Amino acid sequence: MQLCTARPLAAMTFFVLATLAAAACGDGATTPPDSTSDPNRDRLEITLSYGASGSPTSIDLFEITKDGRLTTPLVSSDANDLLPQGSNDGKKLLFTRFSAGAVPVASLWVRSSELPGLRQIIVDPNPPANTFNHQMYGSWSPDGASIAFYRSIGSTGENGIAVMAADGSGVRWLVLGADAPSWSVNGRIAFGKDGFIWTINPDGSGLLRVTSANGDFFPKWSRDGSKLVFLHATPSIGTNHDKDFDVVTIRADGTDRRTLAIGAINENPSWSPDGAYVLFDRRDVSNPTQEKCALYKIAAGGGAPVNLTPDRGVGSCGGASWRP
Repeated sequence: MQLCTARPLAAMTFFVLATLAAAACGDGATTPPDSTSDPNRDRLEITLSYGASGSPTSIDLFEITKDGRLTTPLVSSDANDLLPQGSNDGKKLLFTRFSAGAVPVASLWVRSSELPGLRQIIVDPNPPANTFNHQMYGSWSPDGASIAFYRSIGSTGENGIAVMAADGSGVRWLVLGADAPSWSVNGRIAFGKDGFIWTINPDGSGLLRVTSANGDFFPKWSRDGSKLVFLHATPSIGTNHDKDFDVVTIRADGTDRRTLAIGAINENPSWSPDGAYVLFDRRDVSNPTQEKCALYKIAAGGGAPVNLTPDRGVGSCGGASWRP
């Protein structure tokens, strides 16, 4: 099952149905225990999306510590809850929910630490019947008043990045044919399009191509807006899939491109609040009928990836977000 029709998104969306080879960057490492003197050792800092089954029929949100302990349920439903994205103040969590049913539809939901329950953001009160009308990959504006997101409308064939108020009002297209936006604290919105990473102002001005190596997609800004992490598609070194996805970082001006993780289907990269680490999912289909996935972190300066969830069995991943 795929989240959209664009090729870059199709290659990494719904994260649960592609393939993986053994990693060339230290796959299988375990997290060293933090010092017991750390007062935040047991703080639940990372929200992740995971479903423990071979079929992507129920993917839920959980919280863990920064070293992968104390897994705690956060949001559970009969749908698939994916792509968590925390607000800059840490009080709200935005995520994509794929409804259960024969024709799943993606919508944006919010969980707030200040209000009980969950709230769906109603983008289209009267969607056309018998077709999809997806909203997904939501990203908060710096002040939390607006959201950039990917929108795909089956009845018209339109897809791309749109912007709206946090209550779902004032929806407007920003860039057609683009995918997976990320809104910087400095105001720029990054996205993937035509195999490159771009940035743009929220009013549509100042379009800038950041990368020059074709095959780049799914950017995420660092908390301070100085760097981007994204995926780069390469021919697979495995036998069960045609593409690997490298984890790459670059400065906002397009300099200092660094590849952190290679040789596997790595997905959904995001930053730690201090920019010292990058989180990403890694899927393993060495047994195509028993797909597995794990959440990794890697130092932004390079090194071996650390598996934060080494005890997982068969299951599906849908991204993670590290709270401030």
